[in-house]
Amino acid sequence: MKNRLPGLILVVLVLLVFPITGQAQGSRRTVAIVYQAPEQKLADFDLIQKLTEELTIKGDLTVIDFSRDSLLPAPPNDRFRLEELFQWGREIGTRYIIYVKIDQRRIASRKRRSIPLLLSRYIVEGQLTGNYILLDLNRNRLTASWELETTVTGPRQWQLAEDNPDDPTLLLSAPRKLQMFDKLEAKAVGEIFKNVRRHLKGR
Repeated sequence: MKNRLPGLILVVLVLLVFPITGQAQGSRRTVAIVYQAPEQKLADFDLIQKLTEELTIKGDLTVIDFSRDSLLPAPPNDRFRLEELFQWGREIGTRYIIYVKIDQRRIASRKRRSIPLLLSRYIVEGQLTGNYILLDLNRNRLTASWELETTVTGPRQWQLAEDNPDDPTLLLSAPRKLQMFDKLEAKAVGEIFKNVRRHLKGR
């Protein structure tokens, strides 16, 4: 990733392979994906790559990654600067912009049910939160906005006469954490793709 990009912004351009008879036709279904990470860097974060693959396989799109292209201008690092986003999108020749902002990704144990001093039930849960928007440059408007609140569950345990969220049974090894994060991101991508596809279909 180029250091010139503001903050922790990643840019991926998604181009539809289409019989091109003119420049306008070739760029009509172009989608730019802008990603904004939280302040704390997320290790092994593959959501954008997974979303790109989902658009390729299920959306019949060919993905071209211009994040290493020195000629690509950096996008605004704030999704509320819509006019600047529209201007940036027109400069790179895209039809749509998907702006994904991640607020938090974590794995933690949570108490689900309990009978005080007698019985407790803990569950390990993965959470991915944020929001994303879709801009349509041809219509010069914000097409839709969604909250991202994705969860997956892992090990669970009943505790008799205990109340210990740090029980070894609830602790995940590094490989199991990676597997859970992978499952969490895949689920989030499915949700994003399902919502966005409705607005891109047939255009």
